[in-house]
Amino acid sequence: MTHDVYTLPPNLPVPQDDGAADHLLGLELPDLVLESSLGPVNVHDVDVLYVYPRTGRPDRPLLPGWDETPGARGCTPQSCAFRDAHGELQALGVRVAGLSAQPLEEQQEFAERNRIPFPVNRAVLLRGQERFNVYCSPCHGRLGNGLGMIVRRGLKRPPSYHIDRLRQVPVGYFYDVITNGFGAMPDYAMQIAPRDRWSVAAYIRVLQYSQDDSINDVPAEMRAELPSPNAPAAQGPKQ
Repeated sequence: MTHDVYTLPPNLPVPQDDGAADHLLGLELPDLVLESSLGPVNVHDVDVLYVYPRTGRPDRPLLPGWDETPGARGCTPQSCAFRDAHGELQALGVRVAGLSAQPLEEQQEFAERNRIPFPVNRAVLLRGQERFNVYCSPCHGRLGNGLGMIVRRGLKRPPSYHIDRLRQVPVGYFYDVITNGFGAMPDYAMQIAPRDRWSVAAYIRVLQYSQDDSINDVPAEMRAELPSPNAPAAQGPKQ
């Protein structure tokens, strides 16, 4: 059983403003850290915090009376609208977060199912690869295994992207780490533009797939582009 959670049905009841939140006008958001699909977020640091009860799933029926409750239906289109405007909002320096009553695992499923804020195509992945090779591969290596050039010269090795923990995180996790840094890694918000961060994040996910797939997973017309298994290995730097 599936249903369309992305389109609003006609004749939904319109919510009425009862004035119960009028006293919040002009107040600051509290210093409060909450878990999210992209890791911990402090709501005090965001500019727009939109609050919704829950998003629907195509494979699950709506809660009884959901469409009849004013303001209940429409959480998924609302979230997707913010997703579609993500690049424009980022360019303006506007930080957005959504606050839901759902468990974290349901929020992560929603974020993964609805993908990153723009279509992933070959051009996006090639751009992600180019930016990754410039800014990420010196530490993480071109295969994402944590054996980059400066690691081979003594820097502490970062975790491989191919461990189970990082293979299971949503793509947005990598975007967040590029933006805010993590552990010993500084942020790259000044070096990598927001759209390019998503391209890098998408490319990292492709790297993860590439290390766990077989030749049969590659389209036949593209197999000729792959290096021959008998080709000589690239030589590392001489000591």
